[in-house]
Amino acid sequence: MVTFGKYAVGILGILVVLTGCMGEKPQPVEEAVPVKVFVVKNDSLVRYLAVPAGLEGLQQAHLPAKMPGKLEHVRVRVGQTVEAGAELGNIENATLQQQVAQAHSALNMARSAFEIAEKEYRRMQELSSGRAVSPQQLDQARTRYEQARAQLHQAEAAFRLAREQFRNSLFVAPFRATVAAIYFDSGEFVPAGQPVFLLVSPHGFKADVPIPETYWKDVQIGQTVLATFPDLPGKQYVGTVLWKETAIDPISRTFRARVVLKQTDSELRAGMFGMFRIAVKTVTNIPVVPDNAISSRTEIVIDPQTGQSRYLQKHYVFVVEGSRARRKPVTIALESDTRVAIGTGLQAGDSLIVVGQKLVKDGQPVRVVE
Repeated sequence: MVTFGKYAVGILGILVVLTGCMGEKPQPVEEAVPVKVFVVKNDSLVRYLAVPAGLEGLQQAHLPAKMPGKLEHVRVRVGQTVEAGAELGNIENATLQQQVAQAHSALNMARSAFEIAEKEYRRMQELSSGRAVSPQQLDQARTRYEQARAQLHQAEAAFRLAREQFRNSLFVAPFRATVAAIYFDSGEFVPAGQPVFLLVSPHGFKADVPIPETYWKDVQIGQTVLATFPDLPGKQYVGTVLWKETAIDPISRTFRARVVLKQTDSELRAGMFGMFRIAVKTVTNIPVVPDNAISSRTEIVIDPQTGQSRYLQKHYVFVVEGSRARRKPVTIALESDTRVAIGTGLQAGDSLIVVGQKLVKDGQPVRVVE
């Protein structure tokens, strides 16, 4: 009986222990979220204003036809470099050449007649002083001299006119340049005033870039400009702001800034369309992080005085402290492309979560992976 009692007490004790164990719920274990981090460093960041514009030669000229006619000769080809004064082509001018020759011949005859009349008049003046000729003879010599002089002036004017008309039929390079375009072929009729050749200086390029008026103070003369062109992928050219307009266009609300490229390239062409990036703001020695690490939320703030509400966007990031994710509010000082300069909230050396930040909560365990 005693033995049975001992067994009964033992069984009862086991049941009590089992009952107690079954009543306790197991505590869940938080699983560490794998994340990747970026060690924050201080750096500089520049924000660029990107504006499209067309490229022009630093010095360029359209040579129009000064008179109508058939384009007789084209003596150059596109891409050829010509010196100042080089003849590029001409309007049909055989008749004009004959007129120049005739006018030149008439000029020579008038000059000879004038020289004879002048010599005779000077001789008559000398004879007149010794009373060797009559006053009437001297007057006649003077008249012949004045008539010859007038005829010489007329012949000179006629020659200048004929020569000018002939020159108007020629296309002459005003400066050393590259032939960028030829708009007519030999034998085609060209109306007066129609451009026939486009010349571009090979010594640089420019672009008149339209800038929104809000950037008036940010764009300064001498400022660096970066230019890229879709036709030249992978290449970047450095330029400088040469001048900017002092007035805002009332319709477009922009002002022009002239950009001159410091670098030239045989592949650059006048007329190319490109993107010109002007540095409008720079920050230095400040935490700079990837933009994908920044999260945002919008809050509604109510003014207690007026009761009016407004939207306020706040930014935050997650960093690793110990082995847990910690949420930190941050302010943004500057954004440029895919990088963000942080005004407050981060400092150099912080382990910023850049992969997995959308999966963690404040205080959650994390596991940093490479």
